[in-house]
Amino acid sequence: MKIKPNMSKWAGLTEVALGNNVMSAFVCERKEDVNLLVKLRQDSKIGGNQCNIFQQTPYARYKTKPLPVNSPEIQSPLTVLDVEDDLVFNFLVDQGQADQRAIASTKKSSEEHLMVNRGGRFETKGNGGERAS
Repeated sequence: MKIKPNMSKWAGLTEVALGNNVMSAFVCERKEDVNLLVKLRQDSKIGGNQCNIFQQTPYARYKTKPLPVNSPEIQSPLTVLDVEDDLVFNFLVDQGQADQRAIASTKKSSEEHLMVNRGGRFETKGNGGERAS
């Protein structure tokens, strides 16, 4: 996994959007690999919150939909990252909700493209107003 060319300005925001839980994780297909990594982590006296280990069942790469926003000021982690491995791609979607997270270049562009002001109460566009902040 790497940052796509010409997308480096989005790297930090992508890391924040996905969270350290996802970005610092090891992803394994087999339980034996998980057990080995857990043992290595314990032997090294590294806490679970510093080194997350997940088991992911291998499937064909998920088909994801692009964000419902058409602006160069709004990206998703999947438009920023070049993920070659299907297991890792699916992990980012399952654990990091990478297909549903939007990152904006500025607060203004976030408010303009992602939020609806309903009398001082901001709601996320495109989801029927289920999430208010």
